[in-house]
Amino acid sequence: MQETTIKDDFISKEDLSELVYFETFLNRMGFKRIDGSIYGLLLLASRPLTSEEIESTLGLSQSAVSLSLKNLGHYGAVETWDSPENKRIKIHSAKEDALSIVASIFRKREGQYVEEFKLMARRILKRAQQQGNQRTQKRLQSIINTCEAAEAVMNFVISLGRLEIKEQYENILKKLPDNLETLIKLKQADGLGQLGQITQMASEGLGNRLEKLRQNIMKTGES
Repeated sequence: MQETTIKDDFISKEDLSELVYFETFLNRMGFKRIDGSIYGLLLLASRPLTSEEIESTLGLSQSAVSLSLKNLGHYGAVETWDSPENKRIKIHSAKEDALSIVASIFRKREGQYVEEFKLMARRILKRAQQQGNQRTQKRLQSIINTCEAAEAVMNFVISLGRLEIKEQYENILKKLPDNLETLIKLKQADGLGQLGQITQMASEGLGNRLEKLRQNIMKTGES
């Protein structure tokens, strides 16, 4: 990130110095460092910002900011609307709902990567079965089970992000460990490895558990 300047009181120098952590974190998730700095600025700013304010604060070019805002918007990390003072000016802000961002990343990118890797493993597994290669079969089945477990968790997060109960997220997350603990306590079933059993239960049961959890929380909120 280039040298920064502050032309307004929408962010303190102390908060501005923390943007490097947003850069690093989002970069490790597959985003560019500039995406992290812009997202961090919009999240920490006390009000929505114009593209020009982002450019001048972070020392970035107009094209770089525009491209980054488009990418962040694609993943639901930021939202853009017309300025109340001037309809020709767009203002930008980070979305409050971080869960929807993670769900969007799972849905639009990570889920695709896992699916592609799983399909590859299935193709090779089929050839290994035809060749009678037991050693390779076992390893590939473990990869497939792991991919399916990852998909189950991602689908759970995506489903949670789609529910319009944002005010209940904190309660849901507090209850998640208890609901997921049942997966860990599973005993091995006949002919089914532990990871395969966990994957099967996760795939079949997380959706139902999420819905029951939502209903219980809603009932608690009404009482």
